[in-house]
Amino acid sequence: MPKDTLHQLIHTLTSTEKRYYMKSKGDSHQTLLFGAMNKIDEYDDTLLEKKLNKHKEVLKHINKYKHDTLTDIIRTMRTHRQDKNESVNVRLKVYLMDIDFLIERGLYEYASKYIREAKKLAVKYEKYEVILELIQYERGLIKRLYSKDYIEMTDILIKEKNNIMSIINDESRYNDILYFLYSAWQRLPNSNDKLRRKYLDKLMDDELLLTEERAVSFISQYRFYQIHASYNTLINDIEKAYIYYKKVIDCWNDYPHQKFEYRLSYVWHIHNYLGTCIRLNNDIEFEKMLNKVKKEIIPQTPHEETIVLETLYRPELLYYLNKADFDKLGTFISTLQPKLDRYLDKMRTSSAQGFQINITMTLFFMGKYKKAFQGFDRIIKQKLRTRIDIQCCSWILKLAIAYEAEYDNFDNLYRAAQRFFKKISPKEINSFYPLCLQYLYKLNNAPLSETKQIFINFNTVLEELYKDKTQHTFGLNELTVWTEYIISKKPMTDIIRFHKNKK
Repeated sequence: MPKDTLHQLIHTLTSTEKRYYMKSKGDSHQTLLFGAMNKIDEYDDTLLEKKLNKHKEVLKHINKYKHDTLTDIIRTMRTHRQDKNESVNVRLKVYLMDIDFLIERGLYEYASKYIREAKKLAVKYEKYEVILELIQYERGLIKRLYSKDYIEMTDILIKEKNNIMSIINDESRYNDILYFLYSAWQRLPNSNDKLRRKYLDKLMDDELLLTEERAVSFISQYRFYQIHASYNTLINDIEKAYIYYKKVIDCWNDYPHQKFEYRLSYVWHIHNYLGTCIRLNNDIEFEKMLNKVKKEIIPQTPHEETIVLETLYRPELLYYLNKADFDKLGTFISTLQPKLDRYLDKMRTSSAQGFQINITMTLFFMGKYKKAFQGFDRIIKQKLRTRIDIQCCSWILKLAIAYEAEYDNFDNLYRAAQRFFKKISPKEINSFYPLCLQYLYKLNNAPLSETKQIFINFNTVLEELYKDKTQHTFGLNELTVWTEYIISKKPMTDIIRFHKNKK
């Protein structure tokens, strides 16, 4: 279905915000269109026309009324947020508008009072850019209010301004270093690449990263730890990464005002910390942190619900998978699925793919082949192919299901998989996938008396690839488990548990 900006905006509003808008506007073309859009879960022009069929004037100029309603909602929500007086950013913007107004009317002493109040709030939340604006207002008022001490007070403000600019500059540099670290993961994806390590080490030589003393602001402090955590993750030193991610969380806890104001940024850092807990099999810390943050962060809007799904529920899914706890996985997926149905298309592509592939893999391991087949099919059909390996693996496992379930259309599926692989550049596709494709074709066309030996050969090849860490790729473990299951006749869930306990 096509997306509509007005429809998207309306469905991000809370029920309280919707009531506020409808009440503030009364009966109008805007509220009429708002109400119709609100009743449509998935945008559809035809459905909207049906809901407005008695209002020809609105339908005749639908684009104009959409635009007017969109801007009207933004304006009304601005007032609503000011009235609620909750967001620090909103409160400071209101202060700046009020200060402007008072200065324009020549009420300098009262404007100065507002500047002091705003500055106190800005300092508390470390809003340094706003502090700079307030300093400019102060400098403009000094001559009018303190003519005798003008020079002395201006000197103080200039020193304050220079100190603030230094802090802002450092925060900006920390952000830049973090960006270059993340971009290295995309530009130089091979963790064993000497060029990548050289590039990363050069980034870490920056004077800002040699000591914590330069990180004087909240943002600088948590960025300092986040950079070190990200660097150690990229060089596969997960134990050090864990230590620094823990320091990031401690930093947020030291600044409760910022933690409340920027709770969505906070949960993203929790997400990274939980990821390192999983990789280190630190079950106690994982469960302790997950339970704590679920009590702290209660989503208020659909957007917040989406972020919480990405940051907290996805690691929980990976946690159960990592523990091979298929009893909890079955219950967890049943509870999770309705939320995913509602919010999956609002997530980042990588998160949505992560959810889809992990849930589909779980269904595959649990022998729920019909649902798994449908899941792999959805992944394959996605147009944004940000993870070619996930789509290649989905093709292989889809064919594995078709082979085992003796689907009549196996040959058609096989040819479709071949066409898919041919479209991909040889640089993008691992040789593992065409190898699996060959074995599956051989199995489907071999006499029944030969299939067991082919499976044994296939399993041997996969295990050899697994021993060579340079050959590890997405789907290798899954295919190894599947071939072992066919040979041994043991459930895949039991095989996974056995290997997990063995480790």
